[in-house]
Amino acid sequence: CSICLEELVDGETLRELPCSHLYHMECIDKWLTTKSSHCPLCKQDATPPEIAEKREK
Repeated sequence: CSICLEELVDGETLRELPCSHLYHMECIDKWLTTKSSHCPLCKQDATPPEIAEKREK
């Protein structure tokens, strides 16, 4: 996990962003709510596609 710098281990709860980067769910949820709505690695918008579509309308 590039946020906490800990290894991703089988059995942990992970979240995959639309850009396919994986993070611990707790880490990325905190990141997305307090830091930025973009992936920490590639800076792509991390808003789920269904929410992004609603924003555009």
